[in-house]
Amino acid sequence: MGDRYAQVSYEALLQMRKQLKGIFGPCNERLMLKAMRLYGSFAMLNVRFSNEKILKLGMPKPPRFTDYIGRCVQSTRGLSIPQQMAVDFK
Repeated sequence: MGDRYAQVSYEALLQMRKQLKGIFGPCNERLMLKAMRLYGSFAMLNVRFSNEKILKLGMPKPPRFTDYIGRCVQSTRGLSIPQQMAVDFK
């Protein structure tokens, strides 16, 4: 992880609210806090998805993330985080 990575509480994120535009670029601070709270709550569940059942049903094995990360970067180039979030938080 990067040198500046730190796990913080949601309360700490609330205190950083005015810094979010400097971190993420132009954004709706309330919406970014909502997204971080939702993601953080999900991450704290410590749940892992298993492909076992769908593989047994005949689905092909999914590609490794490193195989398609370039496409992720290419397809979002030039889009702000709020633009990328438009579908998730209407």
